[in-house]
Amino acid sequence: MGPRARMIVFENFEFQTLDLAQSIRMSSGAFDSTYYYRFSNTAVGDNVTLAVGEASDPPNTPALDAIRSFTSENWQIFYDEGIYFIRNWDYEATYQLGLTADERTTPQLLATGAGIGMQWNLSKGDDGWFMYNMLLGTDNMLGVDMSALNHTIPVMNTDTTGAQWSIDINTSAGKITNETMLEVFSSIPAATTTLPATTSTTSTTIPTSTSSNVASTQKSKGTSSSNKLSSGAIAGIVVGCVAGIALILVVWFIIRRLRPRSTQLLGAGKDEPSQFDRTRKTTELPGNVFSAEAPTNKVVNELPGETTR
Repeated sequence: MGPRARMIVFENFEFQTLDLAQSIRMSSGAFDSTYYYRFSNTAVGDNVTLAVGEASDPPNTPALDAIRSFTSENWQIFYDEGIYFIRNWDYEATYQLGLTADERTTPQLLATGAGIGMQWNLSKGDDGWFMYNMLLGTDNMLGVDMSALNHTIPVMNTDTTGAQWSIDINTSAGKITNETMLEVFSSIPAATTTLPATTSTTSTTIPTSTSSNVASTQKSKGTSSSNKLSSGAIAGIVVGCVAGIALILVVWFIIRRLRPRSTQLLGAGKDEPSQFDRTRKTTELPGNVFSAEAPTNKVVNELPGETTR
């Protein structure tokens, strides 16, 4: 750890001063390291948040639970040299969210360090933030398994459907004044994978400053995506126009083919019977079918051998 932060008490108010180098390293992130945040998964809903339940040693596995104003729902997103370290209110700087070489699927709260498994990259997406762990690189993101029966345990996977997070600052939790939670690391191992490019330039509602390198990456990626969409849209319009013209020609040809035949069937004039009428045969019913009286030559069949008197 680097030099410790100094605390000054002045007229019953507590102010925090940091070394200049430490302030610069912390201030260029997209989140304010001196505040707490809540993590909600956009696929599950904003009525649940990431928490660790009651304090224990070792800590419980982080899980999604209904918001209940517990202290363990609050997380520090500590920024240092382009990397984020995620800590919980209840455990302060003692533990951090991370992965190990033996457990690469479910993040745990591990003893604090600067190891690659505790290094996170937060990249802005269309509906939220993607969270990449530098131990796995850009192949896996922290999210929920949408095929599971419940979506309470966050896991690292490749499915982007449940991998976006709404990260909201919780000012009611107050500012972080713990000295060790604001100390930068003396050295941070470099990850072998490159940081992912952001997929959207949508601004965050978090009232903090955004680093210039993240903003430029977002702008470049957003411009590239817009160009690809424009080319696809143009191709779609051209194909649609050609298909529409072809359909009109087919309908016109069918109408032209059917029009003479319809005229012949209708006849030359209004009062002249058509060819179809002149050749039509008329079938008449027998004349006595609708007679009001019963026929006189009706034959009555009687049963043999019996006579009714």
